Amino acid sequence: MSKTCKVTYLDHSGFLLETESRYLLFDYIQGELPSFTYEKPLYVFVSHVHRDHYSRKIFKLENSCRKVTYVLSFDVKEADSAWKKADDVHIVDYNKKYQIGNLQIETLKSTDEGVAFLLLTDGLSIYHAGDLHWWEFSDREESRNQENIRNYKTEIRKIAGRRFDIAFVVLDPRQGEMGGKGMDLFLSEVGARYVFPMHLWGRYDLIVDYKSKNQLKYVTSQIMDIRYPGQTFELVL
Repeated sequence: MSKTCKVTYLDHSGFLLETESRYLLFDYIQGELPSFTYEKPLYVFVSHVHRDHYSRKIFKLENSCRKVTYVLSFDVKEADSAWKKADDVHIVDYNKKYQIGNLQIETLKSTDEGVAFLLLTDGLSIYHAGDLHWWEFSDREESRNQENIRNYKTEIRKIAGRRFDIAFVVLDPRQGEMGGKGMDLFLSEVGARYVFPMHLWGRYDLIVDYKSKNQLKYVTSQIMDIRYPGQTFELVL
């Protein structure tokens, strides 16, 4: 039997998923949120404390749904105390497994800060990279580039062979030609039914460019064409 899921792109790395039983909100910093069904629980995820992934405004969502649960990376706890005012907070570390109600959560270690999330809910498998990515820059010290590359490969190997229903993967324009290498490795080693590029800094043209350059190498039709904040995707899985 097919399952359905609604995905709303909010901005940058922020997405809202609505499954049959719950809302899942990732790395929300800005963008207009759709109206919530009050009885459906809301889970708010923060991959790390950087300001393009974390905003205190998430704690103003307490009254949006009957039940709001926060799942925060360990570095959020260390850097900010705003979470202490929330009613239901879970602090997660990297390379761990957690069970929150009937939501299964795994984490990977980011190659920048915090964690990446792997979720299983309503029969759907979901991956949100946070800042787990192939961070290589032409103007950065080569030893640092190589360390980041090794660390990214190490984390991706932990999930090699797994295929997710929905994945949110970094595609960063600041890296120039190297910006697609993290996506390359994810598609070749892992993969997903639907892949949402993120961390684009508004450069949605990079999605079209990446797909056109790699259509003979990967099945790029599963990469979703994000064009603007607020765009909604109705997925059938």
